[in-house]
Amino acid sequence: MHVILALDLGTTHLKAVAVDEKGRVVASQSARTPISADHTIPPIDTAIQCEQLIKQLTSLLSTKVRVDA
Repeated sequence: MHVILALDLGTTHLKAVAVDEKGRVVASQSARTPISADHTIPPIDTAIQCEQLIKQLTSLLSTKVRVDA
């Protein structure tokens, strides 16, 4: 089975979703968007958070489908 990974980098949440060939959600993860003390969104913190979401999603997927890197 092939899956497509979609990322949504929003102002309040970051979301990662994997869907199969029929458009069904196979796995999903979300986290709050990191906000600094001056209410800006630090790019490096967002990148780190996205990386963590992708790792969590990949871990979930590995139990459901074969993951090819």
